[in-house]
Amino acid sequence: MSRIGPESLVRELDSAGLLPAGFGLLLCEVLRDRFTSDLVWVDGKPLSKREHPTAWWTAVYSNTSVVTQYDDGFTSWPEVGDRASCSLSMPSVVVGMLALLDVQPGHCVMEIGAGSGFNTALLSKLVGRDGEVVSLEVDPDLAGTARQNLRHSGYKTTEVQVFTKDGAHGLPNWGQPFDRVISTAAVQLGHVPYTWVEQTQPGGVIVTPVRAALTSGPLVRFVVNNDGTATGRMASMGAAFMELRSQRVAWADDELIDESAGDVSQRSTEHDPWLMFGQFAPRWALAVALPSCEYDLREREYLRLMDPVSGSWAVVRPDDRGGCVVRQYGVRRLWDDAEAAFGWWLDRGKPAGADWEWTITPDSQTIRLASE
Repeated sequence: MSRIGPESLVRELDSAGLLPAGFGLLLCEVLRDRFTSDLVWVDGKPLSKREHPTAWWTAVYSNTSVVTQYDDGFTSWPEVGDRASCSLSMPSVVVGMLALLDVQPGHCVMEIGAGSGFNTALLSKLVGRDGEVVSLEVDPDLAGTARQNLRHSGYKTTEVQVFTKDGAHGLPNWGQPFDRVISTAAVQLGHVPYTWVEQTQPGGVIVTPVRAALTSGPLVRFVVNNDGTATGRMASMGAAFMELRSQRVAWADDELIDESAGDVSQRSTEHDPWLMFGQFAPRWALAVALPSCEYDLREREYLRLMDPVSGSWAVVRPDDRGGCVVRQYGVRRLWDDAEAAFGWWLDRGKPAGADWEWTITPDSQTIRLASE
């Protein structure tokens, strides 16, 4: 049996085609275990290094995300909380994002979300001695942990600094524009902080996950233009990330749906909800059209749409004729809007995620098909 460690992680990523060129050595230089606490959660279950050392080491050095905090620290290990609030992302996602960022020696980089400090350490290695990394962490406890992990791993404050600040505001008084900005927390669709653009020099790159209520996962790479705007395209890879804490949206309550309400409308549809919502490309088009709408899909049983902003909902179930029955309630007819957005997507040749283009200006943010 091969030894568990950074080399085995590199082999795993390489054999799966998930290791960008040049990142194998980086993962061997920055040891993930030094940034992983002894008490963690993996796959929704508590894991102790002392009680289950082999499982702990296996999780640390495999392509697995490791949760280090639930509910902003208000849920203590081994209890499993409602919302993961800090984790070490899957290594394949970490190196994939860094490859998108294209960090060069000597760069000045701002990171949003220090977490454990692991990604911060990787950035420090990439910029080298002539570069600089500043990381903004809104949670004081996490910021302290990141500083401690970095210090114990030999990183000096002259090389990397962790500030306890809300990353949504950036670091306006830093004194020089950043070459690169990377966020390890997702921003809501249409709400990329303009401060990130403002604090990045022309030609600089911003990489951030973007989410909407219907879907999470798109990674968007922005390039800052000379006129103070930024243009972005979705990367081929994606992953689910926790939101910026200042942009969190309350989840819809299942009790929002009351099918016994007297003014519920009902109709039939020939559209397949599993085709519409079960794949990323059409679901992303629907997410753009229905930014506050959430969904619950159980294949061949039901689709539930809920919009906590308007209080509207829709339930779609298969009937015995090969179609579906739609029941809707509220000021928004969510299924009607979803069908319209799906038709728009079909009419344009089923565009993929990479076909969308973002534009950020000081006053607005737009997303559209690049071909239009």
